Amino acid sequence: MPKPYPHLQKAPKIGPVTAERLDSRKEIVGYLKRDVRTVQRWEESEGLPVYRLAKGKRSPVHAYRAEIDA
Repeated sequence: MPKPYPHLQKAPKIGPVTAERLDSRKEIVGYLKRDVRTVQRWEESEGLPVYRLAKGKRSPVHAYRAEIDA
């Protein structure tokens, strides 16, 4: 039986430590030091690794610092 949410994955391993997770759009924007629209544009056009829990503009998002840095 396939997993019900294949797009949800565990945090990637970075060496022996798990990457730190940014749990909201506000945290992601603050980490990148850009405005919300810029981050949303990068998410769509540049493939910024931001994960949504559901399909919808208002659904919660999260990202991993190590993936953003890469």
